[in-house]
Amino acid sequence: APKWRLDTVRVLRYSALTLLIDDPDYLQQRLLIWFATVLQAFQGKDLTRLTYQTMSEIVENYLTPEENQLFLPLIQLNLTILGKNKS
Repeated sequence: APKWRLDTVRVLRYSALTLLIDDPDYLQQRLLIWFATVLQAFQGKDLTRLTYQTMSEIVENYLTPEENQLFLPLIQLNLTILGKNKS
């Protein structure tokens, strides 16, 4: 689905920006909380969890250990917020 791909790329871009400015709250406040609400409305949590779990495994193979140490926590933040079930 092209829309899903665009949304995933958008989250990755915000994640990269967050890494550059060293402010994880920026990612959470500017995108993830809002996007989690959208995903809840469209019932996309299962696909989201699969996407970010897989992304974490794949990204790890392309980055240096130092880069992984910086970037993988942001991927995990994406997974935690976007993939959680609403209580």
